[in-house]
Amino acid sequence: MSFTRKRIASLVATFGANGLRSSGREDDVIEGRDDFPLTDLGVDSLGAMELCMALESEFGLDIRPDNLADFGTLGGLARAADEALARS
Repeated sequence: MSFTRKRIASLVATFGANGLRSSGREDDVIEGRDDFPLTDLGVDSLGAMELCMALESEFGLDIRPDNLADFGTLGGLARAADEALARS
């Protein structure tokens, strides 16, 4: 797993911790499963905002919290971060 995927998995696990624990899917994110659906995060609006701010700070991704699910999966989000890093 690349550094980007590991870091994104860590951020997602941090900001989605409550929803992930209650769904029993925390290990899927921590392991960086590319097919993990972002809609399964179960984050509240504050958690989504904090996650988006962290992604912008670390990777230059300008994501609105209500558009987070547009990336589809953890892998889709990681690919977008890789692309943003390549452009910078």
